[in-house]
Amino acid sequence: MINFLKKLWKKIKKIFKRGDDVPQGLQVFDEKGKVVVDITDRITKMTGMKVFSTVEDFETTIPITGNEVCWVSACQNGSDTSKLANNWIRTPFELNLIGNTLKVTANPQLHGKPCTYIVFWGVC
Repeated sequence: MINFLKKLWKKIKKIFKRGDDVPQGLQVFDEKGKVVVDITDRITKMTGMKVFSTVEDFETTIPITGNEVCWVSACQNGSDTSKLANNWIRTPFELNLIGNTLKVTANPQLHGKPCTYIVFWGVC
């Protein structure tokens, strides 16, 4: 019975095994069929995020391997602004991506004030 289960487990793992031959990426063509964007040799990965409820400084190092390129994105968390405090600030941060170091810097006058903001980062 144990041998049967081991063989079954190996077959299941083999079915779901992902290898280097799995196609990945994105190609975008214009109306003439010319490739305008080709990232088939890269895949975008989100490697971290920070949810801010108050304005504060933040810094992180984005892990990279090989020739990956870092990216960062930020947005307001939630869409119902009617429930937010009167002193809520929409964009209280300055984002700086230098190499693979992300620095989120707040206006010193806004430190500690409420906000609803998310910063995402990753590599591709």
